[in-house]
Amino acid sequence: GADFFLSGGSCVPCSANFFKLTVGDEACQPCPSSACAVGEYRDTCKTTGGTCVPCTTRPDAVAPPGGGYVSAGSPVYQDNCGWACFPGYEEALDALNRTVC
Repeated sequence: GADFFLSGGSCVPCSANFFKLTVGDEACQPCPSSACAVGEYRDTCKTTGGTCVPCTTRPDAVAPPGGGYVSAGSPVYQDNCGWACFPGYEEALDALNRTVC
């Protein structure tokens, strides 16, 4: 199956920090370690191959035009992108207790 490779006639799981998304004789690939774009982090390597996906740490705060993500997830597999108000805006709570700029 996926996340296993053929070794000596037996299927064995990929080592830590390696993945395989398809069924077949292909070798396991190393999990990516490079940073994603601002506002993204790497999803679980074992299930998605570590693709970059949008951060969800501040979903209520992304919509206002005065703020946004300022960094990618760090370490790369953490959904913890930095968020800030843009210059000229300050952080406040709206009537629904959501952070806005």
